[in-house]
Amino acid sequence: MTSWTNRFDRRAMIGRSLYNPAFSHIYVEKGARDYPLTGEIIGRFPRSELIEINHYKDVFNRPRQDFNTQIMSRNLILAVRNGAFFYEGSEICRPGRFYKSAQIINCIYGCDYCYLRGAYESGNVVAFVNSNDYFNAASAIVKGGANALFCLSYETDLLAADEIFRFTSGWVEFARRTPAAFFEIRTKTGRADILKKHEPVENMLIEWSFAAGHKDCFNENGTPGEDARIAAIYDAIGVGWNAAICIEPVVLGGNWKNDVKTLIDKVEKAFGVKKLKKISAGGLRIPTVYYKRLVKTCVDPLPYARLEENGGVRSYGPEAETMIKKTVGELAGIECA
Repeated sequence: MTSWTNRFDRRAMIGRSLYNPAFSHIYVEKGARDYPLTGEIIGRFPRSELIEINHYKDVFNRPRQDFNTQIMSRNLILAVRNGAFFYEGSEICRPGRFYKSAQIINCIYGCDYCYLRGAYESGNVVAFVNSNDYFNAASAIVKGGANALFCLSYETDLLAADEIFRFTSGWVEFARRTPAAFFEIRTKTGRADILKKHEPVENMLIEWSFAAGHKDCFNENGTPGEDARIAAIYDAIGVGWNAAICIEPVVLGGNWKNDVKTLIDKVEKAFGVKKLKKISAGGLRIPTVYYKRLVKTCVDPLPYARLEENGGVRSYGPEAETMIKKTVGELAGIECA
């Protein structure tokens, strides 16, 4: 099995187990068989069992799945997306108009607080291999006159999964030839290897994500630690990439302010906060429609008990959000988005 499994297989955190290694089974849609990318991905997992299916939803959407069990031994589904290559993001996620990519469903990491636990019953990963159709759909949005911001990493960690899927390079080059649009990749990766292989693109932002106040209640299963992420940011900035930090979720209570200060101090020591294009922050929140399912799968649902219903999302409320941003901005010495 590949080195990817050794790095990200959650078994490493629970000791010896009876679970299969990650991606021990790969489901392939009939329509995806002849795509070159399908063969490349399968070739990285020579020991995996291949299973042909008619449609990815036959596996991914089947009833009575257990998210927590499946992320201990994820399977991979390779499919072709037909339509809905992008969808408009919600104000719940971030202010302003933006488009979310759905080229990968689910993440190779398993953070306890992730909204994907509430969005899907399945913990398996779906990857859509028809990349050119995504580029064509994005081009159509740009030609339509929209002030287009494409967030490529809202339902996965595109950069962290690049060793498997190789999607990042395609988006970097697409962004380079599409200067009228802006592209953002959010990540928790501890490696900037793929970025070093490409000339920086001015209209693309790589945004590293960190949490604060979560250590007593939530785990970020499989993710690199703060120091590794900061080292990756240092490497990315060093070769000219636009980099940012997003401190989210902030879990109120405990030592969240100390967590933020520690992070900012590390960043300042490593390369200087002012070399970042921006710092943003936000509190723990979850779309109401995902709330019940997420609480059932969450190891510690207690932090969610503090959240209030606010226009389709459970959150700390506008005043708390303003306080979080103000505090982070003061600690960082720059305005917090």
